Amino acid sequence: MALVTTAEVCDANPQLIVSGELRALHPVFQIYGRRQVFSGPVVTLRVFEDNVLVREFLEEKGNGRVLVVDVVLVVVFVMSCLMMWMHKMRKSNF
Repeated sequence: MALVTTAEVCDANPQLIVSGELRALHPVFQIYGRRQVFSGPVVTLRVFEDNVLVREFLEEKGNGRVLVVDVVLVVVFVMSCLMMWMHKMRKSNF
């Protein structure tokens, strides 16, 4: 598969952007999985000081989905979750 930039996809599909079918995420995210370049349906989990939802979600197959975790920041929680996420993502094909 050839590498296509976000700008190229957006430029080629303005009608999908207007309709909301195509959205690009701001580059403020960290990649904790194995892949540096990826695409797929985005699933967002919002959590606050509890990683139960993330743990349950990562028990499922990834099926090409992109997991975005919206965390209300608490430093200790974030550090423990990052370690768990990296381990689970390697096993779940994220």
